This record gives sequence, C-alpha cells and structure tokens, in this order.
Amino acid sequence: MTSDTGRQAAAVAHLGSYEAWAEQCGVPFRETVARAGEIVADVIEVRGSFGMTCLGGILVCGV
Repeated sequence: MTSDTGRQAAAVAHLGSYEAWAEQCGVPFRETVARAGEIVADVIEVRGSFGMTCLGGILVCGV
C-alpha cells in the first residue's frame, strides 16, 4: 500500500509534466504545484484517498 506522502508525491510529480506549458501561459508553476500538494494532502487526510486521471490532456481530480 502506498503511503499518504507517496500518493501526494505522485500527484505532484504528475503535475510537474505541465511545467513547460505553464511557463508559456504565464502560470506561477511552483506556487500552483505547491498548493496542489497541500490540497491533495488535505483530501487524503479527510477521505483517505485522492483520485486523479488524465483524459486527452484534461486533468480530472477527484476532490
């Protein structure tokens, strides 16, 4: 079984693949990923899991 920290790290690592796109669009990438990590950790703490899939380039997160 993956630890909560491992799940959070996996979600944040997936978001890392969007760094080049974020820079092109002027998105504050590091701050956005840091906040996403906090949200994932909070959801895992409350619900016990966090669902995330990628469908045709659209990231769908189960919050």
